[in-house]
Amino acid sequence: MIKFEQVEDLLATAQQIELGAAERYMESAKAAQAENPEIAALFQRLAEEEQQHEKDVLALAKDASVDLTTTSVSEQVAQAGNSNNSEKVKDSLYENLVAAVKREERAFEIYSQIAATSINDDVRHYAEILAKEELGHAALLRAMRRRVFHEYKTQIKSTFLNSSDKLTSIDEFLISAYILEESVAKYIENIDETNINSCREHSRSIVEHLKTEISKTTAEDFNKLDDVSDNVLSGIKTFSIDNMMAECESIYEYYDSFILKTENEEIMKKALFLATQNLTQITLLQASKNT
Repeated sequence: MIKFEQVEDLLATAQQIELGAAERYMESAKAAQAENPEIAALFQRLAEEEQQHEKDVLALAKDASVDLTTTSVSEQVAQAGNSNNSEKVKDSLYENLVAAVKREERAFEIYSQIAATSINDDVRHYAEILAKEELGHAALLRAMRRRVFHEYKTQIKSTFLNSSDKLTSIDEFLISAYILEESVAKYIENIDETNINSCREHSRSIVEHLKTEISKTTAEDFNKLDDVSDNVLSGIKTFSIDNMMAECESIYEYYDSFILKTENEEIMKKALFLATQNLTQITLLQASKNT
């Protein structure tokens, strides 16, 4: 547990965290420039904000009559700062956003822990200020992470699934739905959480329902369909409840496109059923996240 009783230790840690974060965001901005200039601009903005945060820390130090240029860095300070700046820039834009969220959440945890455990009123005061700043960054990055995840999954689906204006038979629709729901079931199985059994059971029940419906009218090779569902998940290395909720929202929109556009009543009814099941899954995931 990180526990500081001296204001200079807290501010020295904060300075290390902010400088390290600014450096990581500058590197992420360069890496994202070609793939997504908008997110590159976000990383650049965050780098500038972290640089400003470092100036704010110096201002807090001045307010507390602490000279950080002469403050020796203890082993605990060094460990706290380094633990939050150890992530290297990734090849994937999405993975860089994941790392950035973790970095901000870790900084928030460090400052919150210090604020909760310190017996020094000044340390608690400054730690609370720093924690609020990091929480704001984490919220912004989580929103962007979900957006990038959603865009990536939409692109993948367009590669393997037909849109509502191209699917005209119930069999084709059920097969596309099976591929989606099987990918969801596999994804949920990879989430390292102990409290999502209800989500896993719900997902598997949808898959089994679709398998039964498909088997009534076709002799489909489910092994081949499972292989396709693996491709829907390709490239995803971070499995989390937040990402799964984004996935379910994306699938809901896919089903909703059929509800709104299809002229096939069978497809419309089945799409309505599956859209409802996805809303239930989102509710279950949210409940699991909150426990």
